[in-house]
Amino acid sequence: MNFKHLAGVAVKKMLVICLLGFALAGCDQQLRINGENEMTIRTSIEKIRDTLSEDKKFKFDEALSIIMFNGIDYDELFKNTQNGNVKYENIDYLETKLYKSLNNKTAEQIIHEAEELKAKKDSEMLAVPRTADKHNNSSL
Repeated sequence: MNFKHLAGVAVKKMLVICLLGFALAGCDQQLRINGENEMTIRTSIEKIRDTLSEDKKFKFDEALSIIMFNGIDYDELFKNTQNGNVKYENIDYLETKLYKSLNNKTAEQIIHEAEELKAKKDSEMLAVPRTADKHNNSSL
């Protein structure tokens, strides 16, 4: 065997290994939410939902709701309003804030974040003393 033939085989093997590596790396790419604007966020969420099992879709939808409602700062929303009327700028600000909080996240990241928010809220609820229960028990 000559040197040129061996070099050619080695280059071909390296090329196959590189292509295989790129293909495998591409398989691991999970879809992410594009939080650029309302249209891109809706489109990317639908694309992600299309790839999920029914169980995961339910978890993903629930997680999005938890994150969305957790992200609403009602004091900020009604700040500088008259008679409880919300200004468009306040809603626009909150939407932008939500889009940024979801941007570039995968379904797994969204679900994990919602689980953390629920656990935090549950622990806060347990830490609050229940004065109503004390009053009810004292009347027995």
